[in-house]
Amino acid sequence: MKWLAWGAIAVGTALAQPAPPANLVAWEARKAAYLEHAARADGLQGTLARLAAGGPLGDPAPILAHAEQVARREDKSEFSAVWLLRLLELHPGALPPPLAARVEDALLGYRYWLDEPGRDAMHLWTENHVLGFAAAEYLAGQRWPQRVFPTSGLSGREHEAKGRARFLRWARERVRYGFSEWFSPVYSGFHLAPLVALCDHARDPEVRRRAAAVLDLLLFDLARLPQRGNFGLSAGRTYAEYCVDPGRHGVADAIELLQGSRGGFRPGAQSGAVALASARRYRLPWALAAIAVDRPPATVERLRVGLRPDEAAAEGIGFERLADGVFWWQNGAYLDPRVLPLSRRMVRELGLGHRAEFALLGQLPAEPRALATLGRALGRLTQGPQLTGVELVVFHAPEVLLSSAQDHHPGAIGFQQHPWQATFDLEAVVFTSAPGLWNRPGPSDWGGNASLPRVIQVRDVLVALYSPSLTQRALFPRRTHAYVPRAAFDEVREAGRWTFARKGAGYLALYSARPTRWQTEGDYTDRELIADGPRNAWVCQVGSRAEDGPFERFVARVSQATIRARGTNRLGLGPLELSYAAPDVGTLRVPWAGAPTLDGRPLPAPRHPRFDTRYAQVPWLSSRVEIRHAGYTLRLDGDTALREGDGL
Repeated sequence: MKWLAWGAIAVGTALAQPAPPANLVAWEARKAAYLEHAARADGLQGTLARLAAGGPLGDPAPILAHAEQVARREDKSEFSAVWLLRLLELHPGALPPPLAARVEDALLGYRYWLDEPGRDAMHLWTENHVLGFAAAEYLAGQRWPQRVFPTSGLSGREHEAKGRARFLRWARERVRYGFSEWFSPVYSGFHLAPLVALCDHARDPEVRRRAAAVLDLLLFDLARLPQRGNFGLSAGRTYAEYCVDPGRHGVADAIELLQGSRGGFRPGAQSGAVALASARRYRLPWALAAIAVDRPPATVERLRVGLRPDEAAAEGIGFERLADGVFWWQNGAYLDPRVLPLSRRMVRELGLGHRAEFALLGQLPAEPRALATLGRALGRLTQGPQLTGVELVVFHAPEVLLSSAQDHHPGAIGFQQHPWQATFDLEAVVFTSAPGLWNRPGPSDWGGNASLPRVIQVRDVLVALYSPSLTQRALFPRRTHAYVPRAAFDEVREAGRWTFARKGAGYLALYSARPTRWQTEGDYTDRELIADGPRNAWVCQVGSRAEDGPFERFVARVSQATIRARGTNRLGLGPLELSYAAPDVGTLRVPWAGAPTLDGRPLPAPRHPRFDTRYAQVPWLSSRVEIRHAGYTLRLDGDTALREGDGL
């Protein structure tokens, strides 16, 4: 009788388990299809896809090329090291002996961290690079535990321990503080391959669990936030070509694997998607599979990423140790007055003075108070790179998405931040910037900002004020501009200072307090809306047929609403502010300095939780994340390395 009772319990438990989401089957089918697609591509990613699909090695030249990149210690070569280590783990014996020996020599002789000797062009300290180097060092040390690595003089076992410690700290911080390079269409893709490699090949179960948990959080973003396949949001780090050509996003094929919403894969092979499609151990949680195809009505998300320096003491993070310096550097806080003395010491002790970005830093005086005073005096320059304490708002409807970083260092030089964007699909996107015209690292024409705006968003309405300093006006173009690709929309109208656009059932209204003109020559003809003058106030309001009725009604209500701007004269003098009586939202008043108001009541300073979304509510500085949808649950704990849920 006992076995009958236990059998009944087992049957009841099985019946209580939810069935897998339908998208899970499509996910597996798209992974197989992607490997076949990517296997036809040239390069190492094509080789990895071809081998994963059961095909032959093919031309070994791409493998040798990446081994030489590692041997030369080129920038981003740590990712080549991860791919080569994954190749060795997944397909032992696949390489001809001479090629296998060259790969091994390159990996053994590599420089895996800042404290190892060598002068090279590698960036080791931003968020994606910290992950890449930790994963490569851990996997290389694990593979050759008894070998001595000639650059460091350490054994493989010692390298494994070093890489493990750095990765575990990095992974805990991602669960607790989020990605400092928030919503990056570039660097989100760089995270995928190292995380999959650790999930698949780490022998330490804690490393595997933590890698899978961070991968879950990244895929949570890629599952719920793309608008018709476009990961087009405010971003911590991006470049001009990704802003104006969303089809190039480094997460494009990963989104297609999750959602099937882009209608096909990009030509070639993307490393993150190849890693996901060939993963052996990582299982997509059922909650994420269901979220990826959920199409809810209009929702508003509030999120926060990045620890501020004034919160560090309570988190046990200081300003003295190398490990803490790396934490601040990967958050872009090199020149924060509290970090500056440590940054100077790191440059000198780690021999980084030959790098152009650090040459001056190593020559600064050593006296801490003088350094702190200098950091404060530099003001807008020191704040610009910082990716700390970022409060995000995302309005997401089936027809359109509007997202922004709230009050993110207004007036500072923003090298690669993308403050706000309205996104309809893969082509119809709109945003504004203060062009810098520096080179690709920014601020450039469309990447970054010569002067970051003050952005305030309330639901589907956003105000962006631009007020550069006199120095910024002397260094950079005295104008702001908007990216509005007319051909990507079904309809574009102008009424006074307003520009209206419609894409399907999604609507856009864009206002400039300064007069605007369309670009009529060059690459951005009919894609660039120019407003001359150093200061400006822009307004963006989005809508839809479902919420606002016919497009004509939306245009009429917005164009007839009261709107006033001050301080946007051609000389850029006087207090800067804008007031807009936004239909269905209220009168939003945003001054350059002081609290914004809605219908006369001050808007509280943004203090967003880690997640406030349809699928997860997580307080700031909580290490426990629970994601729920359609009866499925995923639970993560950054303190205990817990990862549990349906489908795991």
